[in-house]
Amino acid sequence: METIGDESDMQEAFRKVHQCRTAVVPDPLQKAYASAGNTFRGTSAISDYIANSPKPESKRMPSAMIMRGEHDFVTEICLKGWKNSFNHKFVRMKVLENCSHHGLLENANDYGSSLDSYFAEYDLFDIEYRCHIQISRKSCRKRILLLYFDYYRGST
Repeated sequence: METIGDESDMQEAFRKVHQCRTAVVPDPLQKAYASAGNTFRGTSAISDYIANSPKPESKRMPSAMIMRGEHDFVTEICLKGWKNSFNHKFVRMKVLENCSHHGLLENANDYGSSLDSYFAEYDLFDIEYRCHIQISRKSCRKRILLLYFDYYRGST
C-alpha cells in the first residue's frame, strides 16, 4: 500500500480515485481548472447545496441525463436529490463503470455511447413534443451534437 505524506500527496491520491482516474491530469482538465472561477471552488462551496423543484405552475423542464462515475466523489445519494428536482419523470441516471468524476476524459467511448443513447431516446421526443413536428432521428442527433460541441468549445 502506498504511503501518503503531505497534503499534495493526499490531493493527488484523491484525484486518481475520485476525480480523474488517469496517470496525469489531462491537458483539457488542467486548462479548465486554470480558468475556473472561485464561486464553486472546492467541496465546501457546494456541500450544503440543495436543488429545489420548480413551482407546480412551471413549464415542463427538458428531459435530462444525470451521469456519474462509479468512483465519483458525487455520490448516488446526491444524484437522487437532483433527479427529484425535475418536474417530470424523463430523467435518465447513468453510472459509468471504472470512471470517476471526469468520465469523458477517462473512457470517451462509454461516455459518448451513453450520450448517443440518451439523445436517441429523449431529445427526439422533446423536440417533437415542443414543436409538434416529426423529424428524423439522424438529423435531430446531428443538430444536438453540434450544439453540444459548440458549447464546450466556447462558441455559444
